[in-house]
Amino acid sequence: MFDSPPTPAKAHSSPHLLRFCIYPSPFGVDWRSPHHLARSVALNTLSFRPRTIGHVAVELVSPVIRQRWFTGMTAKRFSDDRNAVLKDQFGLGIVFHSVEGKMETPDHLDPERQKRLKSGHFSVIEFEIKELAAVRVDHYLSEYQNQGLYRWYGLPNRPRYREGGGCSAFAVSVLEIAGLMKREFYTHWQLSRRVPADFLGNAHHKVPVWKLLSQNRKTLAWASPHQPGLEIQFWDPDCMHRWVLNEWSNPKNPQENWENAPILRFDATTWTTPTDALFKI
Repeated sequence: MFDSPPTPAKAHSSPHLLRFCIYPSPFGVDWRSPHHLARSVALNTLSFRPRTIGHVAVELVSPVIRQRWFTGMTAKRFSDDRNAVLKDQFGLGIVFHSVEGKMETPDHLDPERQKRLKSGHFSVIEFEIKELAAVRVDHYLSEYQNQGLYRWYGLPNRPRYREGGGCSAFAVSVLEIAGLMKREFYTHWQLSRRVPADFLGNAHHKVPVWKLLSQNRKTLAWASPHQPGLEIQFWDPDCMHRWVLNEWSNPKNPQENWENAPILRFDATTWTTPTDALFKI
């Protein structure tokens, strides 16, 4: 039997809750150009603060599940990405690169959340869901874990295609499974960029960091559709956090806090729970 997680002060109409926990990056990840991206990630890294590029975790609370789920996808060794950029000189090829991943546990996430709730550098979206949705999420997370899909951690990976995933794609897949994806989430949480071929490093084409950090015509623009490059579409934790702050500050919405962190709540007990397959392949 596990200990009940801390709960914001509110009477819930449903005992089944899904929490979408957002950890913004220390100073923001700037996707305006390759140069701005490299510079912002460098600043976040040199701050020696956790969650350099932001993070998302999900928590399922329900009396009908035997295992407590508070989890997210992360790299098994943070040095893998660093080595790929600094030693192997992948440049922006790193955004298409996968490293060995793992699923986080409540033992790791609970203490961090407590610190974040006090600092306020954190946001939460809490959904009240029906039992059917809770059971479906529990089944999905169990299958994801049992099939070892956590072994592949990468920004473009698609969790429901059994490719593993980055933290944000994994968390979004849980919302999809429960039928909780609103249209505005697609609009405000996703970004797409076309990475110039010159900056896609690999074993035969090295792209040192200094090349991205320098300001020039090439580094200050993403590739156009007619230029050589690779397109990537992804979910961004900082975009998610900004959206929560914007919605939270809207006078039409109640300004609720979980300690010092903003929390948005949705009653999804009448929303349709999907019946499609958990995985698309």
